Amino acid sequence: MMKQVIDDMNNRVVRLTEYDFDTIEQASERLNNGDLKLSQHEHTAAAIVNGRMDLLEHADVRRALVSMGRGWAHATIEMIFDHWEREMQLPSDHPQCPTGDQRIFTRD
Repeated sequence: MMKQVIDDMNNRVVRLTEYDFDTIEQASERLNNGDLKLSQHEHTAAAIVNGRMDLLEHADVRRALVSMGRGWAHATIEMIFDHWEREMQLPSDHPQCPTGDQRIFTRD
């Protein structure tokens, strides 16, 4: 499955695959469970998705996004919104509801 995000800054289309989202989602879960054995891109994306800016190499999140590349940067931001939507819609005990640092407003 392919998703498209229109990048109006450069009049380009960024194509995001389910693989991008699945990989970032899994990395987010692994980081949330304390697993730090991630690739650099997985680690960076998971840290941003989970709000763990303290784990980024540089304090400037823009550097982290640019170093991941346009596609993964867009997928990372999209994953934040996906977590937020599920957090707002699902009960906290639902298996698809974000947990721990993945949650934005109702962390438990």
